[in-house]
Amino acid sequence: MPRRFAAACALAVALLLPAGCGGGSGGPPAPAGSPLGLLASTIPTTIPIVVTNPRVGEAVVTETASAGGFSILPADLGISVAAGADVVLRLVVTPPREGPFSGSVSLRFTDAVGFEELTREFSATGESVVWSLLTAVLDFGEVPVGGSADLVARFRNESTLSPVTLTGANFTSNVYRVVGSPFPLSVPAGGEGLLTVRFAPAEGGSHDGTAEFGPVDLGGPVRLPVRGSAPGLGSEVVTSYGPQSFSGSNTAALFVDVPANAISLTVEALGPVGSTFGLGELVGPADNVYENIALTGAYIWQPGAEVFSTTVPNTDRTDVQLVPGGGTYRFRIRRLSGAASSVTVRAIVELRDGGIASLVDLNVWLAAGLSVSAATAAADTRLQAILTQLDSILGQQSIRVGDIAYYDVSDPSYDSVTSSAEFSQMLQTTGAATATRLNLFFVQTALGGGVVGVAATVSGPKRNGTTLSGVMSIYTGFSTNVIGLIAAHELGHFLGLYHTVEQTGDHDFVDDTTDCPAQGTSMDCPTEGGGYLMHWQAVGGTALTPGQGLVLRAHPLLRPQGGGVVPKPTPLAGPQMTLWDWIEVTTLTPDWCGNCSPLR
Repeated sequence: MPRRFAAACALAVALLLPAGCGGGSGGPPAPAGSPLGLLASTIPTTIPIVVTNPRVGEAVVTETASAGGFSILPADLGISVAAGADVVLRLVVTPPREGPFSGSVSLRFTDAVGFEELTREFSATGESVVWSLLTAVLDFGEVPVGGSADLVARFRNESTLSPVTLTGANFTSNVYRVVGSPFPLSVPAGGEGLLTVRFAPAEGGSHDGTAEFGPVDLGGPVRLPVRGSAPGLGSEVVTSYGPQSFSGSNTAALFVDVPANAISLTVEALGPVGSTFGLGELVGPADNVYENIALTGAYIWQPGAEVFSTTVPNTDRTDVQLVPGGGTYRFRIRRLSGAASSVTVRAIVELRDGGIASLVDLNVWLAAGLSVSAATAAADTRLQAILTQLDSILGQQSIRVGDIAYYDVSDPSYDSVTSSAEFSQMLQTTGAATATRLNLFFVQTALGGGVVGVAATVSGPKRNGTTLSGVMSIYTGFSTNVIGLIAAHELGHFLGLYHTVEQTGDHDFVDDTTDCPAQGTSMDCPTEGGGYLMHWQAVGGTALTPGQGLVLRAHPLLRPQGGGVVPKPTPLAGPQMTLWDWIEVTTLTPDWCGNCSPLR
């Protein structure tokens, strides 16, 4: 019958070990099976224990199983023990977590005629690491754009047993970084750590956020607020949550603070290609429900794509705006299909004044077979006329084209994009861009010829290098005004606008667009398509409504115009279309836009 480990220390072996407290690498042997008490949670602890050979002959000791963070030091195994004799073995305890935990080890004693196994359970408590902030907040005050300032963060490890090694830092905004190469930074139990943080704003506005030192380390992170601002108007706060695992179909609940002056909240999740992600839940202050975990389905686009993003508000409807006064929002990402085990999540809060002039910066990509290249683009009259038309259309809602960077598409196979898969592959090349902007590709042929423009998704991500990172338009075959209209339509999709009406008769989420029929006219819509830019048919419309403008300005790819407070601008009157432009538009096929009826 199996025997238990010895229940008490053997007096004889106490002389073999140095005196000291239990829980360290020395001290008298612990009675096998007794609770081991409080242990360091960040490093293994070695505790000597006494066991007795239960066999009638000399036996060899081996370990057959271990669980819960308990095991025998390998160097102590394989030794011979006389019949009925005691032996001191070193128990290695590696806490799997802070707080109480338990586990076991199983030993086999083998002599000349057989063997016997003994199993013993142990329990212990991993010490919780508590940090005290000797620097309560890193407040940089106001630093001009292009300048920088350094502050030192000081903190103390208040544990009595657990040293912590910090290996990196994470900030909610990339305007902050740790100076030098301090990592890995070891902070002993009861010891202090310090790190120098630099604030270097690249754009005006408030850059308040959070610093995390050691976000993935045992005993971490050290978390403290960071504050800084730069002269100018507008800002955004990006909260990065890192990889989030799925439990069932949903991630754990995540939380983001949205100030009262915010104009939008964007949730973004990046995972592997092949799975489909949506918004599993979004609940605002006062339990205002935008998406219910039991009824997910509205916030999904592009099944199988590696990135999901959605922006609130994406409509002018009053019941789907941000909650007045601000507060904390709770959300989860849902895996709707595929085998992805986790996604990397972030939330982007825009603090711009939604009513002021906004800019959308562009990365313009030029196919190899076009008559224009990145080197000649700035002086090319055709390309600049197209971009001027695009600017005029967006300018109806006080959105103007801002900075532009030009890139050559070096692979000639992308001159004519023949499939959605090829379009996705082309969009991944945007990872070579030096800045994150809205990516606009000009090609010779889009999706085989009938389609002349397409956006990768509706409400696209603020990311380069993914299969959803941009839009494309043909470059020739029509006047510059018509090409500008096509490009503006596709940018409208990427910034969050659906078709005002789909060919199925479904209407968009914006209430100030007239519910025109899918084809033809009606009493409420005497002009075919209502004159709207976002009508599914190419009927020559260029109009954008204030409700659509609200949606566009909420997207995180937009930024405020000007470096200081500016008056609310007078919108542009809208572009002028010539008779020949209207005739050209009527020759476009019904499937001219590659964005099908969206999943709702």
